[in-house]
Amino acid sequence: MAECDAILLGAGFSGIRCLWELEQLGLTVKCFDAAPDVGGTCYWNRYPESRTDGEAWVYLLKFAPELMEEWDFHERYPSRDEIQQYLDRYNLRKHIEFAARVVAARYSDREKVWTITTVDGLTTTCRYFLPATGILSIPREPNFPGLKSYTGEWYQASKWPAHKVHFHGKRIAIVGTGSAGVHLIPKLAPVGKKLTVFQRSPNYVLSGRNHAIDGYQAVDIKKNHYMTWELATMNLAGHACKASGKTVKGVTGPVKIRRIFDRGWARGCFKFQMETFDDIFMDPESNEQAADFIRQKIRAIAQDPGKAELLCPKYRFGAKRPFWAFLL
Repeated sequence: MAECDAILLGAGFSGIRCLWELEQLGLTVKCFDAAPDVGGTCYWNRYPESRTDGEAWVYLLKFAPELMEEWDFHERYPSRDEIQQYLDRYNLRKHIEFAARVVAARYSDREKVWTITTVDGLTTTCRYFLPATGILSIPREPNFPGLKSYTGEWYQASKWPAHKVHFHGKRIAIVGTGSAGVHLIPKLAPVGKKLTVFQRSPNYVLSGRNHAIDGYQAVDIKKNHYMTWELATMNLAGHACKASGKTVKGVTGPVKIRRIFDRGWARGCFKFQMETFDDIFMDPESNEQAADFIRQKIRAIAQDPGKAELLCPKYRFGAKRPFWAFLL
């Protein structure tokens, strides 16, 4: 006989959602997480300026509406600290065993029972096993020659330490201009003695337009929550964006096209790529118009023309996931 009905693996967004649902069904449930606290990806990625790239009014859980009414995010893009606090509101800690890494899960056809084993050799049995680990649960370890014998400080964004790291007056090197690199570079550049960025290929970096959420907007977010959620469910990427009904070829003249792109850029986040022109990802010429608009923005910010060109992607916009610069 199984010790509990269900075992969950992971206490991030999907794990918390599943825990709550299973508890509502009256099932006995247990959750294991290798981290010492809730958050999943948001726990480990605690590097400076780490935050969501989805807007606060969409980056949330829909269940327990009474708890949703009690909660207010403070920025358009919540910080990872705020996300962690948000996930810790559902009185589910009693089901979670932290700092418990699962190393094996075996199913018995005869007993119809799962046996889950943690790294310390302890086992627990259940009828249902639900891995809620997501796609970012195993960080890729850098394999640079000499790293193990390196005596200086080095940190990995996806396994950032809990203690404060001091960068003031130090020489800093950042490898990569993906999401973490784009967040870290403007945060560390002003405080370090020198910052060097190692980049394999440039990325399209869009304006984030982050801002504080005041009391008036907080009320408006709650008032329109279900309308926002319905809009997000209709969007291919799950964001509260509505198709513009416009195409680049359907707009007359470069001035009008530029004006629409400027408006999307000023609104920030997914508004540029999802609410300007509907054919950006369908028509190569329209895609090039969007790509060239972003390159012009990069050239306007980077004062060194040579470095500006190194930062300008030459591939199609959207071929790699674009990122947001929250200071833009």
